[in-house]
Amino acid sequence: MMIGLAASIAIVVFLVCIVFIVYALRSCAARSHISILSLIILLLIGSSLGVYASVGRFSDWEKAQVDNTKDHRLAAKITQARRDAMNKPRSVEAHRDLAGLYMQGGLFDESAKTLDEALTITGPNAGLYGDKARALYYRDHRQMTPEVKLTLEKALSLNPAEASSRMLLAEHAFRNKDYAAAISEWETIIKAHSAPERETAIQRAIANAREKLAQSK
Repeated sequence: MMIGLAASIAIVVFLVCIVFIVYALRSCAARSHISILSLIILLLIGSSLGVYASVGRFSDWEKAQVDNTKDHRLAAKITQARRDAMNKPRSVEAHRDLAGLYMQGGLFDESAKTLDEALTITGPNAGLYGDKARALYYRDHRQMTPEVKLTLEKALSLNPAEASSRMLLAEHAFRNKDYAAAISEWETIIKAHSAPERETAIQRAIANAREKLAQSK
């Protein structure tokens, strides 16, 4: 809709320019006005093309948002985060924020790609690899695919207690009823204090896993 409006504006500008040219050619001072009219025409056409291009690009962003997210507030946040990442191409924080919002919106592949962009800035980074592994895991329907495993290995080789990676391994083990493995992963995070803000929730998860483990015996 917005692109059609911009195109209509361009057509109107073109027609107005033709009228001015015809008028100028019929006037006595046609020659003196030709250079001025030419400049005006170029400016008007250039402005119209600029509006068309910018509106078209923004429309593409909005279309992608609406097609993939139901929460309009989240869609607006994603759009703003995209702008921030484009305006700050060397900002790891901007890319990580965008990747996190993609995860919230269920755009897992986009999240993984955005984290790849962050990794090109930082080089090998345990936290970014951990976040990417989670994005790939959910993209692949909660399957521990070779790509997910490789990404986890990269994260844990840099930091054996990396929280996002250990959390993912624990969740996967718990989902597959391997409660002992889940407990071990969560306890690694607790012992290393690699996610202090999550420790209360992790302790509850460990208690839940122990209860289920006891019931399964």
